[in-house]
Amino acid sequence: MKIFRKIIQIQTTLFFLLLILSSSALFAAKKKSPPQPAPTCTDQNILKGTTPTSTGDVTGILTNIFDNQSYANSAFWDLPNVVKIGTDGAVLFDLGHETEIHSGWIQADNNDIYTLSGSLDGSSYQVITDFQPTMPMGLQTRVNTNIQGKARYLKLTASDGDSWYSVSEMGLYCQTPTPFPPQTTILPSAKTDVKPSEQKGLNDYKVTVYKVYIGIAFVALFALHLYLKKIGKGTYLLSSRVVLMGTLAFLAYSSYYNFYNWHFQNDIHSWEVYHYYMGSKYFPELGYHGLYECTTLADQEDGFAARARNRRLRDHRTNTIRPASYILDNPSLCKNDFSAMRWEDFKKDLKWFRGVMAPDRWDSMQKDHGYNPPPVWTTLGRVVGSFYKTTTADIRALVHLDMTIVLFAFAMIWWAFGWEGCFLALIVWGLNYASRYYWIGGAFLRYSWFFAFMTGIALLKKQKHIAGGFFMALSTSITIFPVFFLVGPFFQAFQKIIPARSLKPLSLNQRKFLGSVIVSGLLLLAISLPGTGRGLDAYKEFAHVMTNHMNTPLTNNMGLKTLMAFRFDKVGEKLYDNHRLDPFEVWKQERRDAFDAVKPIYLGILVLFLFLLWKTVPTLEIWEATALGCLLIPLFNELTCYYYSFITAAALIAYRRPRLALLMLGATLAWLYCEFNFGWFDVKYTYASLVGVLLCGSFLGILYWEEKTKLSTGKKP
Repeated sequence: MKIFRKIIQIQTTLFFLLLILSSSALFAAKKKSPPQPAPTCTDQNILKGTTPTSTGDVTGILTNIFDNQSYANSAFWDLPNVVKIGTDGAVLFDLGHETEIHSGWIQADNNDIYTLSGSLDGSSYQVITDFQPTMPMGLQTRVNTNIQGKARYLKLTASDGDSWYSVSEMGLYCQTPTPFPPQTTILPSAKTDVKPSEQKGLNDYKVTVYKVYIGIAFVALFALHLYLKKIGKGTYLLSSRVVLMGTLAFLAYSSYYNFYNWHFQNDIHSWEVYHYYMGSKYFPELGYHGLYECTTLADQEDGFAARARNRRLRDHRTNTIRPASYILDNPSLCKNDFSAMRWEDFKKDLKWFRGVMAPDRWDSMQKDHGYNPPPVWTTLGRVVGSFYKTTTADIRALVHLDMTIVLFAFAMIWWAFGWEGCFLALIVWGLNYASRYYWIGGAFLRYSWFFAFMTGIALLKKQKHIAGGFFMALSTSITIFPVFFLVGPFFQAFQKIIPARSLKPLSLNQRKFLGSVIVSGLLLLAISLPGTGRGLDAYKEFAHVMTNHMNTPLTNNMGLKTLMAFRFDKVGEKLYDNHRLDPFEVWKQERRDAFDAVKPIYLGILVLFLFLLWKTVPTLEIWEATALGCLLIPLFNELTCYYYSFITAAALIAYRRPRLALLMLGATLAWLYCEFNFGWFDVKYTYASLVGVLLCGSFLGILYWEEKTKLSTGKKP
């Protein structure tokens, strides 16, 4: 029996071994079988037949994204057939096999970025393409026929814009179909226009509406205040008027910060801080040309080689957009100026900025206009930035410095001009649409020039001419365009020097102020030479960068030049071409050509304005002649809109001149109209330029007439 049992055990063991070996052989044979070939490249939507899933905040029927049904462009963003994607949401697709993608289109909410990322393994995603914001408002179709992607897994995310994201339809193709995008069934839509007033929470539109209410209320109260003073009843209910106007001034100040909702998502403007923090801290190595190049090279070394290789960036030597291969294939253009330790520090700091920005926004940022403040600002930025690390807490503290120095500037205005001047200045500054928080709020010392020149004017008003001269020199040194604030005082001096051919006729205060400006300017220049870490080369590079900027029209530029170069049939909406490396290339050239055609007229206007200023300044106080220089800036400069807070200086001249005060308030309200019309920036800021030029011309004309009337009659007009 024992032998029999032993035989049975051996047979059983052999049976199971044979079974295991057979299964292994079958499994191995199955495993070694060739994979199913991917389908041929066709013009069919590769999303068809997939079963999409989602992560994060996504609502709607996901298959609606490729159901061949869309809405008419400009339809309301929140319609039944759309898929809404939250800030942390993503729609995922499994194509079942590796698939080439060469073109695509999407109909989605207009003012957001929609990013398509791909993966071969389902875990590591790289950006394939993104669909950029467009105009007008509502659901809008965007196309891309130049995609070079391959993936099995796809991820669709949304970013930027107003945080309200929706997708109506999307198509991705290996072979571009004809017509493209293909025809779809157009669904009926009850709403055809986006109504920002119906969106949840605060937004730019709603804040602007509140600004209009604040402005109208202040105009009414200030006009009543001026009238009561004129009829000799200035003390009637004065305390109540001061409280009411002070409340409105505080609301105007708060409205600049979107009532402390900042950018409605974040109080840190990471785009701006990246440029100014990284640009100044590593200026000895980067100079004015290297920020984007070294960022791209660092991205490649940090594991983002595919993204870096597909990137287009602006080469600031030529101010043109180029494929990133030129720096990736020649890394010495960047790294030769870095020590090994500084390069690792640069990459470490860069990781924080890369981590807080969406991939598509990070890539598109490298096409901006780079780091370009003057060497004196660079010196200041290096010193201040050295106290802050690249952590969220430190960067948040850093960007709040601007808020602090703006408060200090208005405290100086109150000290020098009293409550009337301060309230009017707060209204003009806080409600100013051109320089609203949207652009450079939450950035790094971007208001340092504003603090310096407002402090300088306040000191001049208080007869502190040496200190005032220093701050005016500082403002000019860190931003350049405030040099026009010095034109009036120098005009006053020349009108005494030229007839006498001597400096003796200058008053002691004039000598103190002008001498302080010159000495302080030279001192700041001397400090900046070692302060930048690049010596005189910093100034040579800066001159080159400024020349490029002055010859490059931008859609948010403002000024007389912007106004005269505008043509209704040559606007950005018609000339924008996304197939070019620089989509605005044709638009820019048309602007240059249009301005060249009217340049003699432009120069004639400048001469006329300078002549009128020459005739106006002799009877003004030094601080008034200095503040009056703000009227020259829109005529002689084509500045980006966010610098237009300089117009606050005119409010200080106007606060005791009723005509000028009401003119300032009227222009401030007129600027707010930009939010309610003019979709594309180039049209919007041409209208804003018209308001600004009319304001400057009218202001100087009225002031000239008032001063001449006062001089001839001895009475106020």
